[in-house]
Amino acid sequence: VFLSEGDQALDEQLVVLADGHQSLGFELRPAVAGPHTYRLEVAPLEGEVARDNNTALVFVQVLQERLKILLVGSGPSVDLAFVRRSLEADSTLVVDCWVEEQSGRFYQRREISSEVLAAADAVVLVDPGVGLMAGAAGQLLNQYVWQGGGLLLVGGARTWQGGALPLALAEILPVELASGTGFVAQNVPLSMGLEGREHPVVR
Repeated sequence: VFLSEGDQALDEQLVVLADGHQSLGFELRPAVAGPHTYRLEVAPLEGEVARDNNTALVFVQVLQERLKILLVGSGPSVDLAFVRRSLEADSTLVVDCWVEEQSGRFYQRREISSEVLAAADAVVLVDPGVGLMAGAAGQLLNQYVWQGGGLLLVGGARTWQGGALPLALAEILPVELASGTGFVAQNVPLSMGLEGREHPVVR
């Protein structure tokens, strides 16, 4: 099995075929950050007719440093704890968690500022309520997204309190909700479509 990038051969391994499933791995240390496309190629066997599946491309984004994630929740919750554990389990992320204690103020923290947001590569909001989004923090988050900042929203009962999203949040979401849309707590089984099954994220 040969591993290469562009015209440069990087590594190769000898595989002795046997019955059943076989696996192997390559260890790489890219010297340059950014996108890399690696090519894996299996040498054809004598008399092999179909060779289309002997080659595979692997796309990798090498980071200069770990991404900084600002995790913001409108109070302690099961959802916030789950999201925090999931993010912190990813070694490519640095997670800074802020939990709202009172309207716009956080446990052991000052108010969210433009400097705090500027240091984040992305913001994750977990069930942000009106108290958070209607104040100065909501306006700063609104500006952060309009200026190109990344945002992931995990909605909940606080977010849809009163049947409408806070204006600062509604303005930055890529969807529009019908008037009177509320939050309904129920179990929703997730299913993956055909296109999703072929996405590199789930391979």
